[in-house]
Amino acid sequence: MHRMIMGLFIGYGHGPRGWDDPGLRDNYDWRRPELYQDLALVCERGRLDLMIFADILGIPEAFRGSQDTSIRFGLEGICHDPIPLIAMIAAKAEKIGLASTLSTTFYPPFLVARLMSTLDHLTRGRIGWNVVTSSNQSTAKNFGMEHLPQHDDRYDIADEYMDLCYKLWSSWDPDAATSPPDDIVFADPAKVHRVNFVGENFKCQGPLTSTPSPQGRPLIVQAGASDRGREFASRHAELIICSKESLEEMKEIVDDIKNRVVRNGRKESDCRVLFTFNPMVMGATEEEFRRKEKLFEEVGERLVEAGLAKVSRSLGVDVSKFDLDKPIPHIDESLLQSGRSLLPRYYSYGRNPPLREVAAREATKETFQVRGTHAAVAERLMSVHEKVGCDGFLLRANYLTKPLSGYVADFVDNVIPILQREGRIQTEYGSGTLREQLGTAIPSPTAY
Repeated sequence: MHRMIMGLFIGYGHGPRGWDDPGLRDNYDWRRPELYQDLALVCERGRLDLMIFADILGIPEAFRGSQDTSIRFGLEGICHDPIPLIAMIAAKAEKIGLASTLSTTFYPPFLVARLMSTLDHLTRGRIGWNVVTSSNQSTAKNFGMEHLPQHDDRYDIADEYMDLCYKLWSSWDPDAATSPPDDIVFADPAKVHRVNFVGENFKCQGPLTSTPSPQGRPLIVQAGASDRGREFASRHAELIICSKESLEEMKEIVDDIKNRVVRNGRKESDCRVLFTFNPMVMGATEEEFRRKEKLFEEVGERLVEAGLAKVSRSLGVDVSKFDLDKPIPHIDESLLQSGRSLLPRYYSYGRNPPLREVAAREATKETFQVRGTHAAVAERLMSVHEKVGCDGFLLRANYLTKPLSGYVADFVDNVIPILQREGRIQTEYGSGTLREQLGTAIPSPTAY
């Protein structure tokens, strides 16, 4: 069995969502870099492969047609820009991979290609790009648009966007810049090429103004789970982020994505599938487990309003109009501009739970269940890894329900050593770039 990739997913966590946690409030200011730098050092202590930072460019207003709930609870949309944050982290944490979310709908391709290349240079090849097409209507309004493009159209735009980025990253031949430079010539102009790209959505002359970075281009990460999103991911992604409720769903998406990857002329190993998880790590004893489990459930109940706002944002549908004690009414997924893959989760295991339960689960962000003592959590992850054939996991940092000050450290110091003793995850960082350590390969640009 191949080793697990293990990372940390910061889902809008680079914001104020830990403001009421005494462990953070008394020791950190979420607006300052020390919290994130120290968190990265904790991750490096456990030899985690990478940290992935989510991002959203507008405060959602789908719930009740207002941004008030998101502002009240410090939810999505109130967060730092992850790009300068990653640069600050990389200056202190020297081994862990760092991936940032950037939108193909709102950022110009040349800007993203240059940002990623620069960060890859500055981190000596540790950068990834989580490619998103954006699904929040508030974001469109922040960029002067009344509405987002249609769901599938956004992916069509993203395909062209990626094609342009690939051309920009390859606009310098690997040996264009003399190394070391001589006294006169920095680079050979014959080995630096304009791209002269003209597409349906983008035009760019090029070349990129950055020399080839250690990885050539960033590690490509993607999380689209709709049919169109999976097709996009199978063509471009090297890591795919998934969130599923059951082992059956997990196995289905792993098999489907791997099959699509092969159909697109790539090897299965070129694309790794990771599942997010939000464990309830209850310590060493069953007594402590039961006490924390009760507290966890109570927290979920208290945060129903926050959960409702998250469901509304995910679907682009105001669920405040629905009865809390009844299942979500049927929604035609073809009419949704986002969240199509989430509907099965909201109709969990075919039993149609009431909206109140769905909201509580969204607030706690628990996907497939990982609960118990340190040993039980480790055993659960090993079992799921074997049964569904995934490539690893992303620990989800959820400020709403867990003090980050102790949550990640508890997992790193008590669960990770068990997985390491079982030979499931790395005990030391290897040499080379992030891509080389994860064992993915850059597809030929002609594959697209």
